Amino acid sequence: MDSLHSVNVQTDPVTFTAALKEQFSHEINQMVDIFFSRAVWEAAQGMLYSAIADSMFALNLAEYHESCSRAYLLGFLAQVNVDLNDIKKAAFWLNRGWESFDSSDPDNEDLVESFQYLEDLLSGEEWKAL
Repeated sequence: MDSLHSVNVQTDPVTFTAALKEQFSHEINQMVDIFFSRAVWEAAQGMLYSAIADSMFALNLAEYHESCSRAYLLGFLAQVNVDLNDIKKAAFWLNRGWESFDSSDPDNEDLVESFQYLEDLLSGEEWKAL
């Protein structure tokens, strides 16, 4: 039986997701990295809506991998929405980002600083969301 058929698609969602993670974790992680890198490149080229689409696809893929890049993806989505002056969406992604990692873990110090910077930036821009 090839790997495609080793995942039972006719089972409950929890079992399906677990089997998918077990069978394709490495490949999924590579795809997350590729689409995230693509999104960063697109943002640098000024293609912000394409960057959002590709980073959201990477985020959806990350659901099937215990990936540390989720927090970075969420922070990236917040930043791109700030760049588009969409403060409500930026705040939404930033809040999801805060929830995606342990901010008290010393290993996440850089993430905390980046998220705090975005938080401070959004605090000054809140009037635009009214």
